Amino acid sequence: DVMKTIVDYLINHQQFMNYALSLEFIEKVMKGNEDMDSSTLKHLFCQKGQAYAGLQKYGKAIYCFKKALNLDMFHFPKGSLQDEHLQQYGFCLLKLNKKKEAVSLMFNFRSDGSIGNAVSLLIDLFEKHKAFQLAIVWGEMLLNLSSLHEYPNSQLYISKIYLYLTYATIRLKDESQMEKYLDELSAMEGTLHDIPYGQIALLLFEEGFFSKSLHYLDIHEVSPNSKNNLHWIYNLKGCCHSDSGNHQKGIEYFQKSFDIERWIVPYCNLIRPYIHLKEFDKAQKVFHDVLDFDPYYSWNHYQFSLYHIEKDDPQMAIASLKKAIALGFDVNEIKKDMELKTIVEHL
Repeated sequence: DVMKTIVDYLINHQQFMNYALSLEFIEKVMKGNEDMDSSTLKHLFCQKGQAYAGLQKYGKAIYCFKKALNLDMFHFPKGSLQDEHLQQYGFCLLKLNKKKEAVSLMFNFRSDGSIGNAVSLLIDLFEKHKAFQLAIVWGEMLLNLSSLHEYPNSQLYISKIYLYLTYATIRLKDESQMEKYLDELSAMEGTLHDIPYGQIALLLFEEGFFSKSLHYLDIHEVSPNSKNNLHWIYNLKGCCHSDSGNHQKGIEYFQKSFDIERWIVPYCNLIRPYIHLKEFDKAQKVFHDVLDFDPYYSWNHYQFSLYHIEKDDPQMAIASLKKAIALGFDVNEIKKDMELKTIVEHL
């Protein structure tokens, strides 16, 4: 039991993740207990399958999941797996282009097989595995299933499929497909209870579709459930305007966001548009205000690095970015920032 817990940490917890080491532990347990009960063995084979999947050894992972499938376990008898293992198994099949087997797994192997697990796999492809192209393939396969409309609440599942197809095409910057899925999703208004226009706008912003992001933020702003979210909406509007070069408009929305909630994010976001407008004193004041409030806020040091570049002091800019990194800021995000491209190689 202790060993199984250790392996679970090595497979599922980001802080301790080590797939190769987890396999070593599993092998030791299996070799030392050849006569273990099928319930324990089933669990170990599933953990082994997860570890191999993490190492991108999908064929070996599938072998382990198949072994587990044929063993009995309390609540999960022969022919069934826990949902998370079933979805991991399906992911491995899709990675090896075994699409028909993946469909069969979701809908035939389990006595309680349902569309729910298939949609959960779609969500995992997008959120957990970042396999955006594979998410589109799987989502389209689900939409083409003749049995899809037979399930209770099928419209909810269909709208969720369109939602994640929308997300995936945004990440892939496929504008024509994105518009197609957004139109389908909008036509199903109400089936998802509330279409998450805010999340759609955020993804669009992150991929550089600023005008589209503003459009969906406008839709989100007038929805009944946005009253407690206006500070977030205005901050993202400020980011869209500022990143598209309309710095004065960005400042206006950052200030509106800060006035509503008095939170650190939009106030700190004022730094860059002030720099772009050559209002260096104002940018410096914001930096020091935030520094006084929270000296460990990495975003503040990252934002202010541009000030030193504009002041022709690259060494101070590098020092500012190194401070941000030391406080936990992702260096990969810095490397994407074209405004800092002249100094990132020195980090």
